[in-house]
Amino acid sequence: MPSLDSNIFVAVGLGYGDEGKGSVVDYLVRLKKADLVVRFNGGPQAAHNVVSPEGITHCFSQFGSGTLVPGVETFLSRFMFVDPLAIFVEDDVLKNKGVSNAMERLIVDRDCPIVTPFHKIVNQMREISRGDSRHGSCGMGVGEAVKDLDYFGQEYFFIKDIQDRTVMIRKLNFLRECKIDIAEQIFKELPDNEQLRLRLGRIQDPGRVPILAEVYSRFAETIGARIKDRQYLAERLSGKGNVVFEGAQGVLLNPKTGQKPYVTKTDTTLKNAEELIAGSSKKIVRIGVLRAYMTRHGLGPFVTEDNKLTEMIPDSHNLNNEWQGKFRIGWFDLVAAKYALKVAGDIDCLALTNLDRIAGFNYIPICTSYGGSSEKYEPVYSEKIKGIGNYIRFLERELKKPISIVSFGPSANEKKLK
Repeated sequence: MPSLDSNIFVAVGLGYGDEGKGSVVDYLVRLKKADLVVRFNGGPQAAHNVVSPEGITHCFSQFGSGTLVPGVETFLSRFMFVDPLAIFVEDDVLKNKGVSNAMERLIVDRDCPIVTPFHKIVNQMREISRGDSRHGSCGMGVGEAVKDLDYFGQEYFFIKDIQDRTVMIRKLNFLRECKIDIAEQIFKELPDNEQLRLRLGRIQDPGRVPILAEVYSRFAETIGARIKDRQYLAERLSGKGNVVFEGAQGVLLNPKTGQKPYVTKTDTTLKNAEELIAGSSKKIVRIGVLRAYMTRHGLGPFVTEDNKLTEMIPDSHNLNNEWQGKFRIGWFDLVAAKYALKVAGDIDCLALTNLDRIAGFNYIPICTSYGGSSEKYEPVYSEKIKGIGNYIRFLERELKKPISIVSFGPSANEKKLK
């Protein structure tokens, strides 16, 4: 059993997302008295639900999931796609919940790529144009921004660019022109679609760039000296405090190893975190986060999906929405979990969440293999476990990883070390 007596913790999801990473990060921050949460992938499409012991509930998007703990800072690493407009919105939401200084505790790497409204518009237009063949995008523009970063490289639009108004205006105009071309091509294929027409009009509006420039300039002024170069994190990691690295989405959505086209666009494995931590002499614990059952928000293959189970244990924090669609629930998929562990990286131990949702079941089915064909796999439930203790021991034995954290509810008070 790996010891959690460490200084650096990395939490990565081993499913399709929505495994409970946010609540595990909040728990680790409180348990280890960490003073910094590092976001190492994804962007504003993240939705990490945290319930504090005092009853404050927040769905974290870009701020770290330790922000409900006073004094804990967030560092958005260079692997995080940042939307400053959405950060302002999230900060206002947190203020309304009594967290008055979240923005003052936000630190941003100057090399973070920015997700603009132009990316968001084109992302949504692409998804709308797919009709019944949608990919299940969150509609937040991250995938579109990833494409542009890959193509334009250092000519892309970064946080450091909002500190120079001339550079910012030039890059915003360039991005807008590029996105207008794509938007017009999409609309040309479906000229009668009113949703596409409305979005094309928004991106064609010449007044968007000056307005955006003002908001981005205000963000640069608000953050000020908390825009840092990459040396900053290395210095923090060499200090005395404990640090928690927070991943987004899940390993089964990884762009290189997931089932395309139903994948996210940023690396969801340990890769980015390992690169950020490289060189640190501190002890690291890499934690894979799993639900006690499977979930998937939106389209894509889901072998163990069970409509009856979805009705039995509906998820109040993950509702059906316009872009992702239905929140789907299924029994634990041992095949998928083993695959996720294989591609995630060097996981030391596991956190098993949402155990309270299935604790009252007489028997808990586990999919141990697939039947059917590659065109349509069918789950084979060769194991039906009685009792949560037996369930945990079975998963530890089959996954060959210790379960170090068990969660029987959304708040830190309902989690414990096993």
